[in-house]
Amino acid sequence: MTNAIAGTIGDTAGLMVEAAVGALGESLGAAVAGEGVALVTSIEPTAYVDAVAARTMLVGAVPGGLITVAPAGGLPLDDETTVEPMVLIEALARGAAAAIGQATGTDLQVAPPEALAPDPTVAGLATHIIQFSVGTSPANLITVFWIVEATLDALMTAADPVIPAEASPSSVAPADLPELGASALPGVQQDLHLLADVQMNVTVELGRALMQVRDLLSLREGSVIELDRAAGAAVDVLVNGTLVARGEVVVIDDELGVRVTELVER
Repeated sequence: MTNAIAGTIGDTAGLMVEAAVGALGESLGAAVAGEGVALVTSIEPTAYVDAVAARTMLVGAVPGGLITVAPAGGLPLDDETTVEPMVLIEALARGAAAAIGQATGTDLQVAPPEALAPDPTVAGLATHIIQFSVGTSPANLITVFWIVEATLDALMTAADPVIPAEASPSSVAPADLPELGASALPGVQQDLHLLADVQMNVTVELGRALMQVRDLLSLREGSVIELDRAAGAAVDVLVNGTLVARGEVVVIDDELGVRVTELVER
């Protein structure tokens, strides 16, 4: 596994599964193997029959969502012991986060998985779907699907390699840039002043949810909509639909506000 991120999800899928299976085996204290890693364009409808689906948020420098679809019967270790689906999902997500974090130089933490209603339309959130098998022997392999959501995909498919600061090559010489004279400043300030009165739409996004039409029609006063974000997670600040910052919700004179905690680099 390298510090530089692979160019595509296909290049990193094997590393993710390898690390996830290793984390699962370590947590169970058993020999667990994975095989059949592949990218697929859809999930077979039969995989949703008697299945458990859960979203796990990988919280870090660039958060992202990973949805796991696993058999509701869990993973059989032997004739008497079965690993519950949510335990299986959390262990696999923990291993995937470790692999992605090492590849991208980010510190990703795993939030507790949140169960979703098994529904083939959940694949609409996907940029990629990873399919693999896991088990302790060829006789008890189960098939697992990972749905990689857009925010996580953006981290894993960065155009340029992401290298941790401490691993950055020291031999790179600084760029030789000409000094800007004082005469350049008035023009820059004047250009900014031209835009000072332009109004922009600022939106704060607490979270998102995927709902079916029948669920929307059943909403009533007091209904609770479960969002795809853990309690206490940072909210997104968007300007004209573009993510520019993240922050925390505060109360100012009985009105809600957002304290900016992170600016998104571009």
